[in-house]
Amino acid sequence: MGVLRRFVLLIDSVGTALGEMPLLARCVSSALMVSHGLRRDSELYMLVRGRGALVLRAEALRRVHPDEHSLQGVLSKGLNALDRGRRGPVHSGVYVRDLGLGAVVEKGSDLIYVHDRGRPLPARGFRSVRVVAVAPLRGYGPEDLSELRDLGGEPVRVSVKNVSPDVAFVLVNYEMDRWLRGAR
Repeated sequence: MGVLRRFVLLIDSVGTALGEMPLLARCVSSALMVSHGLRRDSELYMLVRGRGALVLRAEALRRVHPDEHSLQGVLSKGLNALDRGRRGPVHSGVYVRDLGLGAVVEKGSDLIYVHDRGRPLPARGFRSVRVVAVAPLRGYGPEDLSELRDLGGEPVRVSVKNVSPDVAFVLVNYEMDRWLRGAR
């Protein structure tokens, strides 16, 4: 089937990420899991500014459970490897890579980023079955917004209120599931 959904979480620093472990664990659950297992067509990229990325590929994940404590252990291992400059696999389906946002966006993908001034996602829909959805851990920096626009990204609003990235990922998955089922 291949990867249809790429979720990207923009993070300022490894220290910021380590301080937000419960939220990061919920982002993994929201992006990659369904009630009965994993969304095999999904990946999550945690891009840490200036450091690289922690990549979780659902189709390769093994021995990962949906509880926050279990996920925090895997994430901590990966973030510590990223902080020390190690690259490669850190757990089955979890990798540390030298990647930036441009490398994550495949040609032909529909790049959307969660923003409170964007067009409502249900009204916009999707333009491709390959979607890259971006959300910040603690807000976008000016360079983030500039790069997203340069890559052809479009801001979308997933709720009438600002929501945390884990909730944003749930809502993007919900809308994409509806769209793929024919509610286009």
